[in-house]
Amino acid sequence: MYGYQIISKIRKSFGVYFGPSTVYPLLSSLEEKGRVSSEWNMKSKRPRKVYRLTSEGQNLSTLSRISLKLTCYLFPKSHTFRQFAFYNRTGYSIYSN
Repeated sequence: MYGYQIISKIRKSFGVYFGPSTVYPLLSSLEEKGRVSSEWNMKSKRPRKVYRLTSEGQNLSTLSRISLKLTCYLFPKSHTFRQFAFYNRTGYSIYSN
């Protein structure tokens, strides 16, 4: 996906807006850690960088999804905790070592 597609997908899927100044540094950090790979697409009108999850990134994404579902299952009435877990899931706080 292109960076702009990622921004649009987050907005449509979660109802929050993360702008380019948030998304592109995050993608760069994930790439440095081997969780995302990128390559330039030179076939469009202007060059665009295409991002893909690596196998490690896919595993981390799956683990995050499972953790979030478990958290929401264990704390179904705790609205504040669900918001916190949602923020962590979409904010990728899991990448901090």
